[in-house]
Parts: sequence; structure tokens; C-alpha cells
Amino acid sequence: MRRNRGSILIELTAILFFLLVFTLIAIHVGLLVFGISQNDRACRDAARAAAQGKDQATATQLAKVALKAHASPTTFFTSPALVKIVYDLTSSPTKSPTVQATTTTTANLPVGAFVFFGESAVKNGRLAFTQAYTFPIVKTP
Repeated sequence: MRRNRGSILIELTAILFFLLVFTLIAIHVGLLVFGISQNDRACRDAARAAAQGKDQATATQLAKVALKAHASPTTFFTSPALVKIVYDLTSSPTKSPTVQATTTTTANLPVGAFVFFGESAVKNGRLAFTQAYTFPIVKTP
């Protein structure tokens, strides 16, 4: 009888170890999905706002204002930041003038993130997400 209880304790310890590993993976993946989603929404809103601009400077200013609505730095994420605005006025019968906004958000992942995602992707526990959206320009000059 005593021998069986000892083996159960060993099995329980092994199972708890694997549950801990899976829990850590789930936390990291959940944080990554949330960060990607947050940056995606911010980039889409910035590109939509920039499409209302009449020139490059106005489009950039409108995109920055739209990003302020998404500014909520937390322990795990930085606020989405504007990387660049490409204001393209060239048009043809098959192409309309467009504006492209690119944003980035950095995730500060908990210790040990490089184990799951690799050292080349994670620099000092930080992982950057970049997103770009292109919208047709609503008001042409």
C-alpha cells in the first residue's frame, strides 16, 4: 500500500510540472494575441483617419490624433506608435489615391519568453508588433 502512494506522488509532481509549462505558454500566447489585436485596431483607425487628410502633414496629424485614443500603456504593452504615413496621390483608371499607415506596439513578455519564441524574436524580453493598413484617400487636393 505504501509503495502505491509514493508512485502517485511522483506522477502528480510530473503532471503538475507539465501543467505549469502549459499555463506559462497559454499566458504568453494570450498576451501576444491581445497585443497583436490592440495594434491592429490602432493601425486601422490611424489609416482611416489619415485618409481624411488633404496632404501628408494633415494625414500624419490626423493619424497621431487617432492613435491617442488607443494610448493605454500597461505593464505588458507600450501604446501603439506611428512608424510612418505614405501619402500616395498617383492615380490611374484602375488605382485610386491611397494613404498607408504603419504602427508598432512592443510587448514586454514575462521572464523566459525566449524559451518559447526564440532569442532572435525576443530582445531583452521585448517583442515588437508592426501593422500596416492602406485606405483610399477620401478628399483629394
